[in-house]
Amino acid sequence: MASNENTLRARMYNFNSKNIQSGKLYTVRHFMAEGVPKTTLYDILRRYDNNLPAIRQPGSGGSNAKLTPRNLATLKRQQQSEAKTLCGRLYRKFSNRSWIIDDESYFTLSHSTISGNNIFYTSDINNTPPSVKYSTKKKFEKKVLVWLAIGPNGCSKPLIKESNFAINGPVYLEECIKKRLIPYIRANYDDDYVFWPDKASSHYAKIVVKHLDQEGVNYVAKEDNPANVPEARSIEDFWSILKARVYANSWRAENTRQLTNRIKLCLRQMDRNLVQRLAADTKKRIDYIRRNGVIERQ
Repeated sequence: MASNENTLRARMYNFNSKNIQSGKLYTVRHFMAEGVPKTTLYDILRRYDNNLPAIRQPGSGGSNAKLTPRNLATLKRQQQSEAKTLCGRLYRKFSNRSWIIDDESYFTLSHSTISGNNIFYTSDINNTPPSVKYSTKKKFEKKVLVWLAIGPNGCSKPLIKESNFAINGPVYLEECIKKRLIPYIRANYDDDYVFWPDKASSHYAKIVVKHLDQEGVNYVAKEDNPANVPEARSIEDFWSILKARVYANSWRAENTRQLTNRIKLCLRQMDRNLVQRLAADTKKRIDYIRRNGVIERQ
């Protein structure tokens, strides 16, 4: 089973990197045609976005405790039913609003999940330096975290922090909401928008919700926010496109400062029309789920 899972992940990583401009839905639909469950495909794409290797290392992963097949099937049905209901609620409440979506993602120095970034080519293996043939790889590669928001009027100012940085409630409030999101909203929108945060606990911390209310920000309440519907959040495709450009032609960084500068350059060069199309597509994605549910082929 593990071998089959590794093979599927490797195939998806390779296919997604080659078709990155077509977006995640293109990859998902391609493998759904083979009968792979949608939830499995999005789990693999999350690994891809978080720079985790396609092949699981021995001893990695969580505990051995698992849901029984019956309980797992029940949980899936509950989540799918809830997603359809809540997407219907979102559509009715905010169908005439512009959608602003935020998220964060990690970038590593080499992004070895991109096809071609973890191998070398040579015409004479005997004359290839050992430093190339046997280059070591750290178990936990240095990385940077990037947060930003996208909407019909482009991207917000990004938050880019180097290794060992995590977003908790206070950080999210000060660095993301106060310094970046609210200025972006004030500069680009009247009152015809809705902010759709990820359902992470830090995004709905009490201090965050209180400040959003005080500032009069239109946002999706936690009870209205469906869980595990990445196919509805177009910012997921934005990350895939950005990473493809950052690591194009097997580019890799020597240090986190170089990586940060590369990310900033690629963000400046990002086509504004592309961002606008992604943001505008959010309404269509929500509408599709409210009508059809989260469709998963068995």
